[in-house]
Amino acid sequence: MYFVGFSLDRAASRDFIQTYRAKAGNVPSAQQGELYDMVRIFAWAMARGGYNGTAIRDQIAQLKGQVPSLMGGTITMGADHYSLTAGIGLWKIKAGREVKV
Repeated sequence: MYFVGFSLDRAASRDFIQTYRAKAGNVPSAQQGELYDMVRIFAWAMARGGYNGTAIRDQIAQLKGQVPSLMGGTITMGADHYSLTAGIGLWKIKAGREVKV
């Protein structure tokens, strides 16, 4: 089976998964991981640019690998202003495990 989308990196997101499960009673999906990454992007930008809309925008536009992603790797903003993470891609199930193609 092949699928396209997000996959939480089990090692990178271990603490997030455990904390989420304890509070929500179930395991988070990739959407919760993506939202968590978004909050971390904004926190990173505010730590560098202050609580100012223009400064936050400018910091996010310059993001190049400084923020770790729950999807694995780090987050980088592409030229089109969409984030690039290691967890986005084409995946297949091989021997019961997710494998990036």
